[in-house]
Amino acid sequence: MACWLAYESQISDVTMLGNGLSVGDKITVTGRILPGAYSFAINIHHKWTQEKEIILFHFNPRISASHVAYDTYIYGHAWITFGSKHSEIYFREGNNFTVEILCQEDQFNVTVDGDSFLEYKYELPLNIADMLEIKRDPNRDVEIFSVGVSKSAQITYSGNTKKDLNSYKFRTVTNWTSNASDTFENTCTCDSTSTYAVAFLIFLCVCLQFSLWLFYGY
Repeated sequence: MACWLAYESQISDVTMLGNGLSVGDKITVTGRILPGAYSFAINIHHKWTQEKEIILFHFNPRISASHVAYDTYIYGHAWITFGSKHSEIYFREGNNFTVEILCQEDQFNVTVDGDSFLEYKYELPLNIADMLEIKRDPNRDVEIFSVGVSKSAQITYSGNTKKDLNSYKFRTVTNWTSNASDTFENTCTCDSTSTYAVAFLIFLCVCLQFSLWLFYGY
């Protein structure tokens, strides 16, 4: 995979995401930009392998060039929605930084040091994300203080690949298919009030049926 990062001393700080991401989840990365820093990347992956890499969201501050590159990567299609934004007042050498990535209904909302910085429309479903990677040269680029993932309340169920990819209101990737044998962990939020209301309605229906049988014989 082509990448702007090109040091042999790169390392990857990895955080597993369990059952994927869902609306309301938030990723927080804090650290410090080292003197002479070049670049680092925050990558949200699906089933990471060097041969078949899928990155739902690639956030790549390029300190020496004073801008941030962002994109989605799918093996066989390379980078598909490349974008770039100037970042002169952020990610300065010697300064601490905080990056927050909030999962909204149809996009990632990225804030840097408390300021709204970027909105990125989903190219793939959130629920297929299974790993967060911080790619960096620890001796030259950045020092990472913490990596956190705040999860919203959710329930999970298994879903078929094609069904999941087509049932979300996300932008689709032209001519991209995945192995039909793959299964993703789908996620949805559960409203306890709605659950109780449905149970109560079922109870009323049962009572009505019993009353009809008791008084009329059917």
